[in-house]
Amino acid sequence: MDDELSERARKLVELAMAQDLPPVSVVEDSWGMVVSRVTADTERAPASVADPRPARRGALRIGFAVAVVAAIAVVAGLALRPPPVVAPVPAPVRATPPPLDVAETTAPKPSTAGMLDDAEAAVAISPARALELVDRHAELAPTSEPERRMVLRIEVLCALDRAEEARAEATAFLAESRAEPWRARVRASCTGAAP
Repeated sequence: MDDELSERARKLVELAMAQDLPPVSVVEDSWGMVVSRVTADTERAPASVADPRPARRGALRIGFAVAVVAAIAVVAGLALRPPPVVAPVPAPVRATPPPLDVAETTAPKPSTAGMLDDAEAAVAISPARALELVDRHAELAPTSEPERRMVLRIEVLCALDRAEEARAEATAFLAESRAEPWRARVRASCTGAAP
């Protein structure tokens, strides 16, 4: 019966080793412990004893030893496995609104769309106001309707009796611009500019 149990014990140990292969030294130490326990029990018991209890006790010890060896093999196999690789999860990105400029929130930007229309209407009534509007338009929207603004400025300077300034600006305008409707208005102003 001992041969049968030791054969079963060997099969269990081989099965445990096949599933998780612990280091060879751990298996050899465990197997050595099992063998020493099994052989120690059989050497102590006399061969002539007819009582079946020692055989059961030996079988229990062998079963216990096999369980210990299997547990050691499993624990050793688990301890030697590398930890699973976990990909880091990036933190969510929160969009933040751009900071508000205090000047933008408290005072609305003046519209330049009708500023030149208002200046044209004010030339005959209040040329000084018309000049303010033209100059303000040049500050706020320097690239918006530059030819119209320059012609209007020349006409306003004429209305303010500032003919010398008007002539200087008319000469510069006529040298740069090729837009005939605007050139005609400059020639019709107080400057008397030649074509």
